[in-house]
Amino acid sequence: MNSIDSSSKAYAELSSKEGLKFLDIRTKTIEFTLFPLLKQITHLVNQKSESSPVHNGRHSQSSDVDDLGASVQAAITEFIGAGEKVASEHPSIQQQMLEACKQAYEASEQIVGKTSSHLSKDLVPSMRKLLATMYKVLVLADSIIISEIMQARDKVNSKLDFLTKVTNFTDFLNNFTSFGAEMAEFGKVTGERQLDMKKELDAAKMACLRNFLEKSTAIYLTGCKICLRHPTSTLSRDIRSTIVSLMKKGLEEIIDIVCYAACANTDDHEKILCKALNAHSDALEMCIILSGDSTSINKAKESFSLVDEFVHEFTDSAYTPHEHRELIILMCQKCEEEVDQLARLPMNSDGALESAISSCQTSTHNLRRQLIQHTITSAAELFGSSVDTGLLAALQAAASDGDSGKVENISSQIRDHADQIQEMSRQMQHVSPTDSFYIRVKYTASYLLSLTELLLQSAEVFCLHSLSKAAAEGYSTMADSWVVLIGELAAASEELHQSLYQS
Repeated sequence: MNSIDSSSKAYAELSSKEGLKFLDIRTKTIEFTLFPLLKQITHLVNQKSESSPVHNGRHSQSSDVDDLGASVQAAITEFIGAGEKVASEHPSIQQQMLEACKQAYEASEQIVGKTSSHLSKDLVPSMRKLLATMYKVLVLADSIIISEIMQARDKVNSKLDFLTKVTNFTDFLNNFTSFGAEMAEFGKVTGERQLDMKKELDAAKMACLRNFLEKSTAIYLTGCKICLRHPTSTLSRDIRSTIVSLMKKGLEEIIDIVCYAACANTDDHEKILCKALNAHSDALEMCIILSGDSTSINKAKESFSLVDEFVHEFTDSAYTPHEHRELIILMCQKCEEEVDQLARLPMNSDGALESAISSCQTSTHNLRRQLIQHTITSAAELFGSSVDTGLLAALQAAASDGDSGKVENISSQIRDHADQIQEMSRQMQHVSPTDSFYIRVKYTASYLLSLTELLLQSAEVFCLHSLSKAAAEGYSTMADSWVVLIGELAAASEELHQSLYQS
């Protein structure tokens, strides 16, 4: 009876979506294809277990089991048939696909054979083997989609390289239309892929990169116009070259995500304050569960050390107001004192232990709220001002007048302002309410950093060619794009209000 109970438990675990974890499924399509088959197979196993003589001494349900087994085998046969059709249409994966289909068929035969011979207790490994072989079939089919995305990327790269070599303005405009079509196709196939991604981080990265590629297309057009109108200008060529590099980098990062490349999964989203605060809160919960043993207490102290380290990024910032800095320091010290008091408690002091842990949790909660409140207030002050639009208008006027000294001076102010935005963005990342919010702010800030230098370079070109319509248009396009990105960061900062109420 115990073996039957343990088998039933194993089937129950395997029949949930958690049972697919061992396959490392990355797309919703693959999960949605496997999960119904998994449930059907599990139902077959459970039915067989219930109708077995060991279970209840009766065979009355054997016909139901046979019917269910036939339907399962029919579903698997249909699945294999679809795989073989894909193999016939795509010679590049034909051999691998046919081999995977054969393995899936053999695994399904094993399951049906074992249900027919009352060997239900041995079916979990067979179920896993069948799922693994079916997963292989689906991954091979998915590789066709990945190949199409990579081909779309190659076409965009090819057009970029071609347009960079064009020296005639009319030829450039004629060919830019086809480049736009290739970009639209790339956007379409990657958009479909983004919707199919299971992992929030992957989908968020893809959304950001696709958004920035779309924005880059507009500044690439004006950058090329500047370069074609002023072909002897080194700055003009640098602008175009930088934009092309940014676009190619974005294309490659998308492919890395699509192909599950290791570099696409290396991110520092775990190295932020909100993650450290969550880890500290979890450590305090473990102190309750383990009755404050030395291991759990030490873990709580270690986790707070990391919190303290990240808090210094707020308190050490030159842009943090003095009153905010003082309040954050006081709250952080309060948390540290509470943790130290918890560590000094003697063993078996249940009432005092609960009170001490509760105090730690309250202090941690208050510190989190204060850091979010500081970020919201500082961001509202930074993004609510008209500093960026004022500086851009002044830079445009100085460039239009051909005043290089003034352009240099205002450019320095814009860099300082951009530095402050980067610092603010980093603090927003530290208090991110979700992983997707973190990715959005991080990628937007990174793109803004690159665009800042392009903006200032375009202002220099405009200053040198103040009567040039292409140079004036180039500066305006860069400035507009810069303001849009700042607006996106400002909108993200407003989202933190909601997270404050929920924290």
